[in-house]
Amino acid sequence: MKNIQQLCDELGISRTTVYKYIRRLGIEVKKEGNIAFINDDDIEKIKEALSTASTNSLHTDYKLEYIQSLQQQIETLQKQVDFLKEQLRAKDEQIAKLIQTNQNFQVL
Repeated sequence: MKNIQQLCDELGISRTTVYKYIRRLGIEVKKEGNIAFINDDDIEKIKEALSTASTNSLHTDYKLEYIQSLQQQIETLQKQVDFLKEQLRAKDEQIAKLIQTNQNFQVL
């Protein structure tokens, strides 16, 4: 059995976070005077919940990095598409000028 502060120190989290997990997991806190205590089984429940939360956080971080990477790839590809469109437009102009020049020679 540990008090809240000991648990906070052990896990490296704030009192607010501990109380959030206490409420979320429906853990009963035993009070002696102004000090709240949690039994060992409930401490393990909090540790498991924190472990799951950090794993979910890692997955979320990975997903965000992946999304950002995809967005950068999209931007790069869009720039390439714009560049190629500009090249096509320039080639179309060149072809149109050559066609016009060819027609002028045929008239002569």
